[in-house]
Amino acid sequence: MKRSIAVAAVAAAVLGGGLVSASAATASPASGTPGVLSASAPRPRHYAYGKVTSSTLDIRSRPTTHSRKLGYYKRGQKLELECWVPGEKIHRDATWYKLGPHNENFSGVGYVAGHYVKLLTQRPDRCR
Repeated sequence: MKRSIAVAAVAAAVLGGGLVSASAATASPASGTPGVLSASAPRPRHYAYGKVTSSTLDIRSRPTTHSRKLGYYKRGQKLELECWVPGEKIHRDATWYKLGPHNENFSGVGYVAGHYVKLLTQRPDRCR
């Protein structure tokens, strides 16, 4: 047992540039090697959540009212928000939210005007 921990620590030091703690060794590593976390592993996504404040909120193909309408949400519906982008200003608010993949009655890439969304969690990161 001691030998396998020592081997994992040496492998982590060589591959990851440092030692791995016991809690990291028990995590589910992206590299497939126990105790070694991949430097190129994608960062886990953390979605924000919001609620529609207008009577209806259009889902758009781009962050502007001049883009194609893909659907809509009704007041009070909860939304999963992936990230935010600047777009057309709606009542002096240029924030548009890109929808996350787990929204009710919609899948795909869509944007909603931030002016009509009340955040229930912290603001999501800016889209890259």
